[in-house]
Amino acid sequence: MQICRRILATFLILAGLCVCLGGFAFAADSREDMQQAIVQTAIAYYLNKADQQYDSVALSKDYDRDDGGNLRCAFFFAPEDATPDQTEYSVCSEYCFEVLYNALGYQLVGEPRKSVTRRMQNEVEGPHVVFRFNNRNATEAEKDAAAEKAWSLLQPGDVVVYGSTKSVDNRGHAMVFVGDIDGNGSPNLLHSTGSKYNMGTGEDAVEENGTIKKANAETYFHQKGKSHYFGQLGMYSILRAIDDPGQTCAITPWARTRMQYPWMRCVHTVSTGCYGAAEAGGKLTYTLKIYNKGKQDFKELPVTYPLPEGTELERAPEAKVDGRNLSWTLDIPAGKTKTLYVTVKVTSPMGAEIVSDKAKVGQIPMKVLTTVVGGSREGLEQLENYGRFSEQFAAEKATHGAAFANAVYRCGMGAEIGLPDAGALFDALCTKANVPGHDFYTLRDDYRSSTVGKMVVRHWIGGRYYTAKSDKERVRETRLEDLQCGDLIFVATKLPMTEANTAAYYCNGNDLIAYRNGKLQTGNPDEVTKLLSKPFFVALRPVQAFEDLDARSRAAARFDDVKNTDWFYSYVNALAADGVIGGMTETSFAPNGTLTYGQALKLITLAVGETEPAKSGSHWASGYLTLAKSKGWLAQDVNLDGTISRLALCKIAAKAKGLSAKAGFNPFTDTDDPDVLALYQANVIGGVTAAAFKPNEKLTRAQIAKIICMLKRL
Repeated sequence: MQICRRILATFLILAGLCVCLGGFAFAADSREDMQQAIVQTAIAYYLNKADQQYDSVALSKDYDRDDGGNLRCAFFFAPEDATPDQTEYSVCSEYCFEVLYNALGYQLVGEPRKSVTRRMQNEVEGPHVVFRFNNRNATEAEKDAAAEKAWSLLQPGDVVVYGSTKSVDNRGHAMVFVGDIDGNGSPNLLHSTGSKYNMGTGEDAVEENGTIKKANAETYFHQKGKSHYFGQLGMYSILRAIDDPGQTCAITPWARTRMQYPWMRCVHTVSTGCYGAAEAGGKLTYTLKIYNKGKQDFKELPVTYPLPEGTELERAPEAKVDGRNLSWTLDIPAGKTKTLYVTVKVTSPMGAEIVSDKAKVGQIPMKVLTTVVGGSREGLEQLENYGRFSEQFAAEKATHGAAFANAVYRCGMGAEIGLPDAGALFDALCTKANVPGHDFYTLRDDYRSSTVGKMVVRHWIGGRYYTAKSDKERVRETRLEDLQCGDLIFVATKLPMTEANTAAYYCNGNDLIAYRNGKLQTGNPDEVTKLLSKPFFVALRPVQAFEDLDARSRAAARFDDVKNTDWFYSYVNALAADGVIGGMTETSFAPNGTLTYGQALKLITLAVGETEPAKSGSHWASGYLTLAKSKGWLAQDVNLDGTISRLALCKIAAKAKGLSAKAGFNPFTDTDDPDVLALYQANVIGGVTAAAFKPNEKLTRAQIAKIICMLKRL
C-alpha cells in the first residue's frame, strides 16, 4: 500500500509538470482555476483604468496592423507592469491578448502585435475556437439562433471577438467574458475601448473617455435593437485559450497572487513624479498603495521592497529591515487601503539613474520607477534665475533655439550640453518611417546612444507626423507639472525640423520661456496642451545626460571633503583640473572655509584671463593687489590676509569682467549695489535666500569656486 501511494504521488507530480505532450495534456491546473486566473487578471486591468489616446491618422484598410499601421495609439503596460517583459497593449484585441498572456502565458495569435480583431476573427483556428459565426447574409432568425447558441457555450475567461457589418476590412471589437464578477446576477464583458476618435476621417482626438470598461454581456446576446446585438451581426467568434492543446497553459505566479487576493489594485509612485529627477544628496520617498476592492479580507499578504541602488535607507515605517531588503506582512480588510512609505537618501552622482524595479506584492512585480540624479536644488535655482536674462543677452549668446539652450546651461549650471541646431537635433533622433503615402517619422533604433537621445524625457515626443514604435516612447499625457526647471521643448510646425520652422521653449519653474527670432518671450504655460496638434515636438532634460556634458566634472574627486553629491562638486573639480584652485592640504579643500582678499584677487585674475603678475612686495599676493589697483578693480590698499565679504568680492569681480548693471528687476531687499546686480543679471551670483543677498557675510570657498567658474564662462 505504501509503495502504491508513492507511485501515485509521483504520477501526480509528473502530471502536474507535463502539459501538452503530443496532443495529450496532463493539466497542472484545473479548468476552473485557469478561468479564475483569467478573470482576476482581467479585473486587474479594469481596476487600472489606463486611458487610451489616438492621433489623427485614419485607421483605414490601407493603414492597418499588417502594414505596420495603427502605431499612433498610446501603448500601456499590464497592471503594475506585472510581467517580466513588461508587455504592453494599445487596442482592444491587444488587451485581450495581454490578459491571457499575463494569466496563463498563452499567446493567442503568436505575438501581441498580430492580435488584431480581423486576424482573430478570420484566421485563428483550432480546438480553442468554441464558436464561430461568419454569415452576413444569414436570415434574422438564423442570426438570432446563432446568438443563443453562442450564449449557451460562453464560459468565464473566453474571448469574444466580432466584426462590423459595415466595414469591408472586418474591423470590430474584442472583449473578455468574466461572468458575474459583482455578485448581482449580471454577467459582464470587460473591454478596452474609446468613444471619441473618428476612425473614418482621422480627426484629431486625444481619447479622454477611452478605458477598460465593464459591459452587461446579456445585452450583446439577447437585446434586439442594440447596435452591438450579436443577432444583428454577421460575424463573431468565441475563443477559449484553455482548450488549445498546442499551447502551454500554466497559471503565472502573479495571476496566482491575484486569485488569492482578488480585486486587488497596487499603485507604485515616487516623490519626484514619473518624469522627475532626484536631487543630488536629497531624498526620495517611494509610496506603495494596496487597495482591497473586493468583498473578502486580505490575510497575510507579503510585500517585499529591496532598496534601489544608489540610495541609503532613511525610514520605512512598520517594515522589517534585513540589510537592504524591506518586507511587510499585511492584513487589509475588504474595501480598505494600506499605504507603505520608503524614504531613501540619494547617494548616486549627478547624471546617474536610480531604478526601483524589484518591489513585489505577493508575486506581482510593481511598476518600475526611474529617476535621474539632476543636480542640487541650488543648481536648479540657478537655472530658474536664467529666466530674468534680457533679450539683448539672448541675442548676444544665441542665434537659434539650440544655441539658446546651450547658453542656458553654460550660464546656469556651468555645463556645456552642446546641442546641435534644430535640423541636426532632429536627425539625431528621428528617421523616416516606412509608411507608404505618409511623411511620418519615428525614433531611430540607436537614438539613445547619442547625447541628445539620452536627454529625451520619457513619453514627451510626438505630434501629427510622429509614429511611435514599440519602445513605449509615445506621448501619453503632456502636462506642465511633469516638466521641471531646466527642461527644453522643441516644437516644429513642419518636418523635417529646421531653424525656420522650430520654436524652442525653456521651462523656468512655472513659466515657459520661448525663444523666437532672436528674442526671448514669456510663453503661456497653456501652450503645453496644444503640443499634440503640432507636427512634431520633443522635450529634452539635459541633466539626464550629464555624464556626457563635461568630462572635467566627471573626474574623480580630488579632495576627501568634496563628494560627487555636493552641489559645488563640478565647480571645484573643474577649477582644480585647470590649476586655478587648490586645496588647503593635499586631500582637503575645506569648502566651508572663508577666503582672504589675497586669495580672491588671485582667483579673479585667473578667471578673467590676466597673466599672473610677479610679486611687488613681501606678501605672496602683492602683485595681484598692484594689478587690481592698476586696472581700476580696487581704489585703495586692502589687508590681503583679511577675510573678504560677499559685497567686496562682487565689486572687484564685476569691474574685472567689465560688467555693468542694466535697468531691470532687483530681487534683493538688502542691497541695490550696481556691481552685485551686474553679476546677478549675468547669472554669476545668486542670493543667500530668494530675497536676501546678505552683502556683509563672508564667502565660503565652495561659493567662490562657483563664482569663478561662472566668470570664466562669460
